[in-house]
Amino acid sequence: MAYNVRKAGSAVKSSNDGGVLHVVFICDENYVMPTVVAISSIYANKKAESTYCIHVICSDVSENSRRLFDELNHDGFQVQIVDVQQSKELEECKIRNLHVSTAALYKFNIANLFPDLDKLLYLDGDILVQQDLESLFAFDISQVYAAVVKDYKPMTYSPTQVEKLKIKHSAYFNSGVMLLNLKKFREDDLFHKLLEYRLHGINFFMDQDALNVVFQEKVIYLPLYYNVMTSVMGFFTLEELVSYYEVTGVQSKKEIYEKASIVHLCTKYKPWKYSNVPFADEWYRYYKLSPIRDPLCRDVLDQAEFQTFKEFDLSAKGMAGFEDPEVIVSLTSFPARIASVHMTVQSLLEQTYSSKRVILWLAKEQFPHGEKDLPQQLVSLQNKDRFTIEWCDDLRPHKKYFYAMQKYPDVPIITVDDDVIYQDTMVQQLVDSYKRFPYAVSALRVHRIRLTEEKEIAPYKFWEREIKDVGVPSLALCATGVSGILYPPHILPAETFNKARIQEFCLNADDLWLKTMELINHVPVVLAASPSAINYIPDSQEIALWKENDKKGANDSQLEVLVSFYNNWCGTKDTLLNRLALSTNMYRQLASSYNRRNCMRIEKQVKQCKKEMKALESSWSYRIGRAITFLPRKIRGGIRCYKENGMRYTIIRLAQKLKLR
Repeated sequence: MAYNVRKAGSAVKSSNDGGVLHVVFICDENYVMPTVVAISSIYANKKAESTYCIHVICSDVSENSRRLFDELNHDGFQVQIVDVQQSKELEECKIRNLHVSTAALYKFNIANLFPDLDKLLYLDGDILVQQDLESLFAFDISQVYAAVVKDYKPMTYSPTQVEKLKIKHSAYFNSGVMLLNLKKFREDDLFHKLLEYRLHGINFFMDQDALNVVFQEKVIYLPLYYNVMTSVMGFFTLEELVSYYEVTGVQSKKEIYEKASIVHLCTKYKPWKYSNVPFADEWYRYYKLSPIRDPLCRDVLDQAEFQTFKEFDLSAKGMAGFEDPEVIVSLTSFPARIASVHMTVQSLLEQTYSSKRVILWLAKEQFPHGEKDLPQQLVSLQNKDRFTIEWCDDLRPHKKYFYAMQKYPDVPIITVDDDVIYQDTMVQQLVDSYKRFPYAVSALRVHRIRLTEEKEIAPYKFWEREIKDVGVPSLALCATGVSGILYPPHILPAETFNKARIQEFCLNADDLWLKTMELINHVPVVLAASPSAINYIPDSQEIALWKENDKKGANDSQLEVLVSFYNNWCGTKDTLLNRLALSTNMYRQLASSYNRRNCMRIEKQVKQCKKEMKALESSWSYRIGRAITFLPRKIRGGIRCYKENGMRYTIIRLAQKLKLR
């Protein structure tokens, strides 16, 4: 196989220098972006004293991509590009229609590509490194081919993956993270053995089956933390993970993620394509640290195809073990309502959900003397850990989210209105929805946007108000703030905080502005729970924005301006209106499917109840109980009949029962 090494930056020895941690990735043009992000995560978490040499095995990579890799070089952190031409031997091994590319087969020849190295860490491009990797390199692999992490899921197949491969291994490992013994690799000529098996053996996966079979379980099984696979974390319960991987000292899946050295994003739904998959936010944080400057346009799974909607459940299952997050409940007010806003704040402080902090944002211009302009009932509620008043510039209703999201970017923000007394379960309902749909906006009052036949947004008065379909995320839905809305962290674009455009386009319609931003970032809205009556504070509706926006048509004029400016923001074909049209059609399918599933679930529960009742009625304890209570029941029935219908009717009914007439 032909290859050459292109080095960038100051020279680092490619030999067995004990002070250098050698890591290798395999990359083609399609995988440049995630590989750059993965390498960025290694650098972000390296210790100051650690020295890394990152080798990127590339085939047909553009000059622009090479420049990205070059930009990753720093002191003690070198990136080498290894150009490799495709060989005929590897081309024969290609499997069509498999999401793993042929480039993965370069794993087979790593030992020969680096003849001066005895130990090297191989990593897939769809990983995030969260800790320095020195502890991983410390494992002694002198007597084995590799140190690897077990892949639990293939061992639950029927038959298991090892049974399919006709081997008697105790486990099956994932090949996305492997600390390789290159010396032993070369001594036993594993390159040709792997190729031979790949061509003539039993294969279900591109390279993983061959590696499991040919290694003959001459491996060390590493702790789960060195390859925390999102597919495994989402599929199994915490108890199952703890048992299989012998994990100790954790109370939740969140703790496993937090302790992980390497997180492996190994479902086919990648975080650079979809914003609603496990670890998408964390991946995006490293994307912003990388040298890539292109804007990232991601989809959401309910927009990809109807069949993939179930992946929301995978996201939810992946967060099932997470503790309740800390949230910020944010609201604003103005002089006309300041006298009664303490009632809203009090209802927020009395929520059943405890891990929260309430912030009231007030405009300095409207209250020039600060707290002296505020009623004592409101000021007395302040507590630095529970409720604070913060001062800001006046952005009218936008104040409720604008400053909180920027000051607390890593915390879910719940926005509420200042004229409502909230039920004590409001925050809990929103958090429950967030844990189920962590990459959607969760709301307790939602409208469905209607389109005209020309695929234009219909007037606001024709929208489907207060939809009832709980748990169906869609871009076609618009959250309204009166009942409470939860915004996950990092979910909206930077344009959200463009103060000049807010003031120019829709200063009085924060819901419509945020809906436009959600469309730009492909963020769906989901109804968190069945709508309940809104408990307005008495006399609070004398001055209300909804009268101007809804009743007098101001929403339509502001929305027209927004669509005119932002419709082509993401492209002339991928317009916001086209996204809405697709979502509107799909929403009906999703809602129908959701309702059918609910009906089936209820029907199943009814059948189970009937079955249990039948079993109970046939039991001896039930029969004996009925016999003992027979006479008292008849007497009570006669008394009730007499009270409701009189003596004559009671005597007639008794005669009928005794068949005297």
